[in-house]
Amino acid sequence: AVAQAASPLLGHVGYVIVVIGALLATASAINANLFAVFNIMDNMGSERELPKLMNKSLWRQSTWGNIIVVVLIMLMTAALNLGSLASVASATFLICYLAVFVVAIRLRHDIHASLPILIVGTLVMLLVIVGFIYSLWSQGSRALIWIIGAILLSLIVAMVMKRNKTV
Repeated sequence: AVAQAASPLLGHVGYVIVVIGALLATASAINANLFAVFNIMDNMGSERELPKLMNKSLWRQSTWGNIIVVVLIMLMTAALNLGSLASVASATFLICYLAVFVVAIRLRHDIHASLPILIVGTLVMLLVIVGFIYSLWSQGSRALIWIIGAILLSLIVAMVMKRNKTV
């Protein structure tokens, strides 16, 4: 979109430069997010909050968890279009924001947070999530199936890990 907007002003060369810049920025963002995920998984594995397999060394600094995450990302990339991928990413962030509000409510005395503000924030975040899900449902987006599947899979894994006391 930015490249199309730059085209009348900068011509074809400007369009190509903006497209290359956008591709480099996207690659950089993907790389940064992957390394963040790998570091979080490493920390969670060290704290024994993930199954042992996820932190088991595979080759040099890579682990089975790294491979599993990359395979899941590749499956999602192959199965979903760009809009659906963006919807899944948006849902992930919204759920994380909601989790932060819930944790803040639970720790409000330790962090000296205002309960009314936290409740309003939680309700607003819930409203945004419900609106987002309704929007996906009304559009018939396949992303909604992936989002629900990921949530269910996460809950099942968490329950199994808790039952096996690996958490």
